[in-house]
This record gives sequence, structure tokens and C-alpha cells, in this order.
Amino acid sequence: MKTKLAILFFFTFFLSISQTNFRPEISITYEMMLYDQIYKAQLLFNDNFSYFFYSPAHLDKSNEYEKKSKDEFGNINLDYQIVVKDTLQHYIFIDKKNNSLYFNALNPLQKKSIMVTEKIPSLQWKIQAQTKKVGDYIVQKATASFRGRDYTAWFAKDLPGFFGPMKFGRLPGLILIIFDDTKEVIIKAKQISSYKGEVISIEIPEDPVNRKEFLAIKKQYTKELGEKLKAAFLRLGSGAKVSNLKIKNKEQGIEIDN
Repeated sequence: MKTKLAILFFFTFFLSISQTNFRPEISITYEMMLYDQIYKAQLLFNDNFSYFFYSPAHLDKSNEYEKKSKDEFGNINLDYQIVVKDTLQHYIFIDKKNNSLYFNALNPLQKKSIMVTEKIPSLQWKIQAQTKKVGDYIVQKATASFRGRDYTAWFAKDLPGFFGPMKFGRLPGLILIIFDDTKEVIIKAKQISSYKGEVISIEIPEDPVNRKEFLAIKKQYTKELGEKLKAAFLRLGSGAKVSNLKIKNKEQGIEIDN
């Protein structure tokens, strides 16, 4: 009986996971800054697949800060801050042939990593005439808006490639530099080389979370954060004033327009 159960479990698990193997041809190391946090990043790709992975250069813990004080009139002031640090080892896998993108993200409600899928974003790039030299390459300027931010990219035609860092790409050359107009997002290529490592294996669940479902999870988390703040205010009683209220969620990523 135990043997039958073990076989059934293995068969079910096997059916629920698919695996894609590919050998990259190019490796690019990037340095990234997202919100004031520095990341180490690398892009591996060939003609059909790309694998972009990044992680914080320094792992800091999330923290919550609450300080009460009284002013000269006896009013209670609240200095309340929640800083959610990003500690996840991120990856973004793109399957060009199937127009599919997969990325891992933190489910803030369950405090665990999940895989999310969506179609490959199609940015409406406006290619400019302006060029400059970056390292050994002549790069050209392009601009686009993507999910709440306006971006400027510099791409090299001498380095053809459909892919790019994060979810950016679809330019007639590889993106070496990209940043948004607030400079909260800055990504710069540091090293380009031929890939000499092993085959990359990506395991994809049969039913990953889609982007709409993921946004619903984030919305619920934001609601619960609001309730937590409301409870903090209620503890102060009537006559309380908020002198400083901040919520910094560095796990939210670069997409601010949902």
C-alpha cells in the first residue's frame, strides 16, 4: 500500500511540474539600484530564452518603528514607519516562442515565494536619433512608459538581442543602460561575455499564479497594512496627531501602476 501511494505521489508531482532546459550564449552582468537598494544582477540568453536573476547586494531585515511624544499642548504625536526590505532572490524567465514570462515574487500574505506568469510586455518604444559611447559600444537612445514609470534606455545595435534586463526588451539592440525619470530605478551593464557555464533548467508549475491574481494578493496585503496602521492610531485615543507616517515597501518592485 505504501509503495502504491509513493508511486502515485511521484506521478502527480511529475505531472504538476514542467522543466525547460536551455544553454545561454551571452552573459551580461548588471548593477541595479531599485529605490536606494543596490542589487547584483545577471542576464543569460540565447535566441529563444532569457534568464535574468538579481538579489540585494546587502540583506537587511524589515523593521517597524513607532514613537509617541507629546507637544507643548499635551497632544500626542505619532512617528510611525514600516520599512519592508527586499530579501528575495529574484528571477525572470522569458520564453520568446510561447510569448510567456515567468517571475518569482513574495506572497506577502503567506510570506513565501511564488511563481507568477504573464505575457511578454510589449513596450511602445520611441527610438531617438541621439547616440553616445558606453564602453566599447555606440548606444542609441529610446524612451517608453511602462506600468507607471517613464524610462530612458540606451541600446547597442552591435549587440542584437530581443531580451534585456528585468522585463525590458524588444529593441533593435541590447539594452546597456535604462533608468526611470525619478532615478528610483537605474540599471547599468558592467560586463558582457560569452556564456561558458552549464545548461540552465527552469521548473514551471502546471498552474502558476497569473499577474491579475498576484495584484489581488498585493491589494489585500495593502489593505491589511492599512488596518494595522488604523489600530495603531486607535491605541493613541482622541486628540492624537500623526507627525510622521511612512510605509516603504522595497519588495513591491518597479511596477507602480497596476
